[in-house]
Amino acid sequence: MTHALVIGGTGMLANTSLWLVNNGYHVSVIGRNANRMERLLNKANNSSMNPFVSGLS
Repeated sequence: MTHALVIGGTGMLANTSLWLVNNGYHVSVIGRNANRMERLLNKANNSSMNPFVSGLS
């Protein structure tokens, strides 16, 4: 399985993060907003995605 790291993957790159998951990638997503990360995980059905929420804002 191919791995992708998406920085800012809950904002402008949310659709890219979802596309990668839907196309068989294992995706690590770094984002600042915990609510957006939760929504992204729900859309991705929590499959093949590792969330990382930074404390910086």
